[in-house]
Amino acid sequence: MPLLFNFDGREWGKKELQEALRNHKKSDFHTQNKESHEWIWRLIQNHSGGVEKLRNAADFQTFEKYGELHLKLLDSNGTGVEDEGGGGVTVGVDGLVNRHFNASKKKEIISILRNEIKYQTDKKRAECDAVGNHNLHVGHGANNTLEFTELVEKFKIDNNLNWDTIGYQASTGEAPFQQLKDRDLARRWRSFHAEQTAGGLVMQNAQRNLQNSHTGRKKAKAMRDSAV
Repeated sequence: MPLLFNFDGREWGKKELQEALRNHKKSDFHTQNKESHEWIWRLIQNHSGGVEKLRNAADFQTFEKYGELHLKLLDSNGTGVEDEGGGGVTVGVDGLVNRHFNASKKKEIISILRNEIKYQTDKKRAECDAVGNHNLHVGHGANNTLEFTELVEKFKIDNNLNWDTIGYQASTGEAPFQQLKDRDLARRWRSFHAEQTAGGLVMQNAQRNLQNSHTGRKKAKAMRDSAV
């Protein structure tokens, strides 16, 4: 797991990062100068659902909830961003920091690989008229195709990849997200995912999706062990 948070030549330990975020609270941090807090956006990008959280966000302000500092995401007009269910989009600072320092490089890369093919899963959701339906998830593995974790493992093995040497970076645009630094590798992954999931993407309820993911992780481990 990472021992430091690195951004633009600067490094923070866990306590330093928490303190840096809390310092913004003292002035109720709120600015339209996005570059001045680019490092915070980088943190949010790696948060669970970070790509979705930042999609319509241009700014944020701090507030306390149950004694914990949170960031409320705002649009370019300073209005709170809403999720598909109409709720405000917030991020807990402690969870944000803990997730970074507890995450393994493998988990980071898998999350980024999901970012890279999100347009494919978004397309499936739209085709099934399920946009905004949080009770349904885009699942893998239908019609004897591979589950997502299995796909990742197969792609890694076929391309002789090492988790620790795969680089990533923030994309450009108003709502940047984490993407693979090697854009040719990203192109190959997107093509591989599209080919392997032809007829294999399906809308599932959360429980079924979780069960399939668990099964996929076990199969991916067996695939990984057999490749050693």
